[in-house]
Amino acid sequence: YARVGMDRALDGRADEAVAFLRGPRAAVPALSADATWAPLLRASGVALRGMSQFPEALADLQRAVELAPGDVETRIDLGNLQLQLGKAEDARRTFVEAQRLDPASAQAANGLGRALVATGQLAAGIVAYRRATELQPRYLAPRNNLGLALAALGHPGEAADVFREVTALDPTYLRGWLNLGNALLDLERWTDAELSLRL
Repeated sequence: YARVGMDRALDGRADEAVAFLRGPRAAVPALSADATWAPLLRASGVALRGMSQFPEALADLQRAVELAPGDVETRIDLGNLQLQLGKAEDARRTFVEAQRLDPASAQAANGLGRALVATGQLAAGIVAYRRATELQPRYLAPRNNLGLALAALGHPGEAADVFREVTALDPTYLRGWLNLGNALLDLERWTDAELSLRL
């Protein structure tokens, strides 16, 4: 049941997922505060987030983490929601624990980087992003985030190099071309920037 609900939520059908998991004709009894099956709570939390029902999503994901403290993916979902809600310090703690549980998780390292940057710790965020790119070299998000953090620290040359790596990995990734163009503008390389921004 949880897998079906999660699949629907991740497929952009959050309303169907919530109806499946919580509706009057749900395959399992409606979730409540005393629900004790972590995968179901996680699926519900992800689906509710997709419907912008953030307090309910947060409650379900927090409860899922309490019930299954060793589940790294649930912690990552919780950390991402905490970031979305502006709870950067809570997210930092969530991702620190996720990374402790699974040091090989690029998603946890990327999330930690985002939380660190959101709390103003750019240099530490860069370290986390680099770790994520080492763990999963073709994972675009941390590489792109690394470039943004370098640019924010005033290193447009390094940022441009990173964004070139991003666009080389996926030439269709428009955000990478936009960020490359902006970094080249900071370097006053007008012609190169124009070419990048046109793509």
